Amino acid sequence: MLKKRFTVMFVIVAGLALAQGASAALYLEPPDWENDPTATYQIWNFDTADNPTHADNAQNPYGNPLASIEYEGITPWIDNYLGHQGVWRVEDWLKVHIPNDDKLSPPPMKNIWMQMVFTVGPECQNCESQIFTQPAYASIDILEVEALDENFVRATYMITLEPAPASEDIYILPRDCEIYIDSLTIHTVPVPEPATLALLAIGSAFTMIKKRKTNS
Repeated sequence: MLKKRFTVMFVIVAGLALAQGASAALYLEPPDWENDPTATYQIWNFDTADNPTHADNAQNPYGNPLASIEYEGITPWIDNYLGHQGVWRVEDWLKVHIPNDDKLSPPPMKNIWMQMVFTVGPECQNCESQIFTQPAYASIDILEVEALDENFVRATYMITLEPAPASEDIYILPRDCEIYIDSLTIHTVPVPEPATLALLAIGSAFTMIKKRKTNS
């Protein structure tokens, strides 16, 4: 059962989105997952009609991340939509399962950096959509909404889970309209205890001092 929900207003009236795009912030980089062995990375481009579908690119040592869509009637996958190759039409909900480490004691907190390229149905002026997580998130923030063209935007979110679970499910549910998702990128980064962070900082400083002595 979904324990908590958050309503996100996707402000993507075409004119407003284009106006935002003219002065949009630079592309927001994900967390430093490459140098963190406990972090995960996965991206879906939805190039096939597979449901559920594995990530097109994943670096997740704990299992296979999966995206699945709930729908009725015809397949929600569209080969080309408004110039974007491989798009999922989400009318009911999209679920993404991200496995993480279930053998070690979970850290007190986990950050989820999520980026979604999408547009709404032609009948929608404003699309009110919901993002759920299971287990429930502690907070969620919209970091940026950037117009990519006349129809699609790229939205970047930061979700915090506290305490950090061994795995999480992320649900995207449109309300009173349809959304068309072209790609989805998700990074998960466990946040260690403050004492662990201090030890890591000390270790990094010691390494830098040792390198300087070696080079001198």
